[in-house]
Amino acid sequence: MAVTRTARRDPGTTPQQRYLRAVEVGTARSAAAAVPKFGVGPKRQELLFAQSVLLGDLGVLVASFFLAYLLRTRLWWTSELLPLREFVWVLGLIIVLWPMLARAVGLTDSHTYLWPRRMFLLTARVHVIGGLALLSTLYMLRAVEVSRLFMQTFLAISGVLFIAERAFIRVIVQGAAGRSPYGRRTLVLGTTAAAAQFQRLLIMRPHWGSEIAGFLTVDGPVEQTFCDKPILGRMRDLEALLDAMIVDDVVLAAPLAEGEVDRIVLTCADRGLTFHTLVHVPAPPQARPYAESLGNGMYLMSLERTPQSIVPLLVKRVLDVIGGFIGVLIFGVAYLVCAPLIKLTSPGAAIFKHTRVGQNGRLFVLYKFRTMRSDAEAHRAALAGANAMRGHVFKLRKDPRVTRVGRVLRRFYLDELPQFWNVLKGDMSLVGPRPPLPEEVAAYAPYHRRRLSVRPGITGPWQARGNGVVADFEDIVRMECDYIDQWSLWLDVVVMLRTFSTVARMAGQ
Repeated sequence: MAVTRTARRDPGTTPQQRYLRAVEVGTARSAAAAVPKFGVGPKRQELLFAQSVLLGDLGVLVASFFLAYLLRTRLWWTSELLPLREFVWVLGLIIVLWPMLARAVGLTDSHTYLWPRRMFLLTARVHVIGGLALLSTLYMLRAVEVSRLFMQTFLAISGVLFIAERAFIRVIVQGAAGRSPYGRRTLVLGTTAAAAQFQRLLIMRPHWGSEIAGFLTVDGPVEQTFCDKPILGRMRDLEALLDAMIVDDVVLAAPLAEGEVDRIVLTCADRGLTFHTLVHVPAPPQARPYAESLGNGMYLMSLERTPQSIVPLLVKRVLDVIGGFIGVLIFGVAYLVCAPLIKLTSPGAAIFKHTRVGQNGRLFVLYKFRTMRSDAEAHRAALAGANAMRGHVFKLRKDPRVTRVGRVLRRFYLDELPQFWNVLKGDMSLVGPRPPLPEEVAAYAPYHRRRLSVRPGITGPWQARGNGVVADFEDIVRMECDYIDQWSLWLDVVVMLRTFSTVARMAGQ
């Protein structure tokens, strides 16, 4: 492999410039492939970089907002504006929306700033999407007190300042490539593919202030260089090298026997040097790496495709309990009206109980107001040919089993009210994929089961669009998997708002 074996030096360029040139001419697979994908979590410097970018963005937004207000009130006299304190809520919306978009597109990743065209295009995308979202929100809220000229001035000023900020960040990132004598020097143990990936990572993250001093080979011939860095000897030379040269970190990038690893760890500890070991775990798309200590020298490496952050999930559960409690109270009031009507128009219980599949295959009993005849399940097989959906979900446009009262309940989603009890119990959440039937799950392909990897919800992306809008099960799976991949508390709020809009339009089937 040309990238991992002896390479001829180009005296006129730095390793970073040679690598970027290789990417531009196509000798590297792609810019994305150039970034190593070992799942050890982000480095502290990268977290600091992301936080610094977000802090700078917040400064630009706040400064632009105040400057726009100042210009609007001092230079344009077409009409008077309300006091600035009346627009604090607009600023709050702005400082939530823009940083969220910047993080989503990758503007908090230092790798983005090595390509100026990509950097400016992403900045423009964030600004355009943020501006449209802001103006649309103000329109939907009918915030007539917010001057359109004021908002347009803010968008123009912030756009210019954002471009200047990105250019400044790029200058800092490129300037960090000039190594300081006080930068961290790393000795890498092993001349493996993981070691080559680690070298490329440091090249693509110059602001980390780390560089590889050299490599030690585990076995095989001792070549002159590896990834443009010298091979300083074999593993047996480690202690002598640590005593003879400047080294701050030792990185193990090759498989070794447990006893040998223990010896290296003690060697580093005796000298006060930081020891690292590279762990390569092939990550599927959208998987989030996480590492934690279990004690006694054991560490657990995880790849998570479902949300696992404790605080946001705890907040989600608290909101579920609050919403479930309020929903149960509403259900209690609705029961006094709906239950007699259901029983008067068709024999049977007012509450329908149905076995559904919950998170990761757990079975639970789902509660709904009964909207069909009591013998509806017995006639389902005969109606299978009239299914309006494609795939492993069953729904009829005009289901003959639905009663007159049931049609009204379904049209306004009132039949779902008893499910707030499922939310309180913990079987369901307010927002999530809809829980399927066991017989539907039995026919799932493996990738369909990913929609079961989170707690099901009363509403979800499919319901927010309107049940009758999306008729293909594959589209439903894609929408729900996108929801899982992109989940946040804000996304739950968006789904619920869209659901309320759908219900208000009486778009339910």
